[in-house]
Amino acid sequence: MVILFVVGALATVVSQTKNRVARIVEVDCGDAGSEELTRLARATVDLAQAVKHNPAGTRARAAIAADAAIHLADLVRRLQDGPD
Repeated sequence: MVILFVVGALATVVSQTKNRVARIVEVDCGDAGSEELTRLARATVDLAQAVKHNPAGTRARAAIAADAAIHLADLVRRLQDGPD
């Protein structure tokens, strides 16, 4: 079974985390700075997945990946809150 996640007019498969997060950033950010923020979101997901799948990972790398994921969550929250 394939579950779709719809943001804007584009649907992505739920298992494609990087694409889902990037799409949220693209839609919520609009034109101003969306390319840079999308790259940041994709890089954060790549980092987290690399740490997760590294059998020789360290606590320091795991902590850095966790901090980056928290930063990404804060970024998405701020974008969805809208301009003040």
